[in-house]
Amino acid sequence: MANHLEDQRSYHTCKLLVEELKRVIDEELRLRNKLMEEGVRDVSKFVKLPQNKVDQLDEDSADYDDKRLCHSCKHICFFSCVACECSKSKVSCLRHSHYMCRCAVENRYLMVWSTDEEMKRVYERVKTFAEELREKQDEKKKKGDESSSEEDMEEGQSVDGPETQAPGSSEDLKRHKNYKVDLSESSPLCSLPRNGQKVLMDLMNFAKRKKSEVAELVNDSMEKKLKAKDSEENSIRLVNEE
Repeated sequence: MANHLEDQRSYHTCKLLVEELKRVIDEELRLRNKLMEEGVRDVSKFVKLPQNKVDQLDEDSADYDDKRLCHSCKHICFFSCVACECSKSKVSCLRHSHYMCRCAVENRYLMVWSTDEEMKRVYERVKTFAEELREKQDEKKKKGDESSSEEDMEEGQSVDGPETQAPGSSEDLKRHKNYKVDLSESSPLCSLPRNGQKVLMDLMNFAKRKKSEVAELVNDSMEKKLKAKDSEENSIRLVNEE
């Protein structure tokens, strides 16, 4: 979304994007500084990694993302990752680098796709765009344009206060407001579909057949035991008579 601002029309949605970007970037920069203070090396000055292809989704990009999955949480390491000299393929996100291996911290190094300056530039660009949307929204309100208020209501933000609904919920409410659910005995919701009914009958018949087969096996087993017992008693009686 940050790379397709021209598609953003709502200040409310863009404001949420600004807040999320700030949270993610603050965490990224804080963890980078913490890891480097602990002894993880930053090799971004010596190793130039390819740029993130945010506008391209193809097989090569997917394969590349698969190679930078965190070994612990399986998230794509988009901004940066931690690697170790003990492995040529294992990488970790900044949160879980301590789970990666038991090597000394000095053996680990930081690989960076997005520098601090690049992330801050993106954040400032989105923040500026959000302010422009807010100004346009305020101008529409001053002119008495109700479309701005309706748009914000649809996005889940009250005109006079903070957001009270999830984005799109108002539209769903309008669409299904007068919809009635048929719960009568003849309703399809209260009975199994035709295929489901057939499957259920087949299962019941199968269970009955199995029950009969089990009963026959039990009866046969009992008869064999009785015959064996009778044979044993006859053998004992013959021995006694002799």
